Amino acid sequence: MHSRGRRTPDGPFSRSTAILCPAVTEDNAVWPATAAGTLVDDAECLPGYNGSAVRSCLEATMAPGVWGPIVAACERTCHSIGSQAQYADVH
Repeated sequence: MHSRGRRTPDGPFSRSTAILCPAVTEDNAVWPATAAGTLVDDAECLPGYNGSAVRSCLEATMAPGVWGPIVAACERTCHSIGSQAQYADVH
């Protein structure tokens, strides 16, 4: 189970304001719908990828929210067989 992230330290946030960044799949990670001004530090990597994907849903005054740049991404998983490296088949 993944959390929705944590609040970034900059800017006010009201729970009555329902401004969300939409759920998206980008750069080999699944980013959940997230409240504006929230850091997501536990996005789920797609099969064949691993790591800690991190980005923020930026502060916004109008819907929909806007995703910030990805600051940490999922990396492709490499399986080593003998002297050859084989990458997981990702669909």
